[in-house]
Amino acid sequence: MSTLAYPARFDAEPEGGFSVAFPDFPEGHSQGDTKEEAFEMAIDCLHTVIEWRLERKVAIPKPSPIRKGQFSIPVSLDLAPKVALYQVMRDSKMSNLKLAGKINVSELVVRRMLDPKHRSRPEQYIRALAALGCTPQVSIVRWDKAKI
Repeated sequence: MSTLAYPARFDAEPEGGFSVAFPDFPEGHSQGDTKEEAFEMAIDCLHTVIEWRLERKVAIPKPSPIRKGQFSIPVSLDLAPKVALYQVMRDSKMSNLKLAGKINVSELVVRRMLDPKHRSRPEQYIRALAALGCTPQVSIVRWDKAKI
């Protein structure tokens, strides 16, 4: 099982505000004037970094463990199925065409499922992941802004 939430480090800046860095994504940096704003910016930054990697067909690492001083930032609900499918396909060395044949759709449908700008139906991801021996799972986690 793989959880789609990535560790982020929040550091207070000497001149005020907070910087955010993602250890799993060297290009993932953001900032905010307050803790709450930094958290919101971290969510946006993670989305942007993953979207960029999907568009360029670059590896998306599995989340590393949360270490002391880091906070878990979840992948947005609209992007998570795309990331899960992309990772499982890469791990299985499954091409778009081969997956399309397994779930009886055109290759264009699979390509759209992996396109971060295209909205696909949740049942398509369930079928595609099932064909690869996986199933999605959704978790609700309460987070405390005061601890950031």
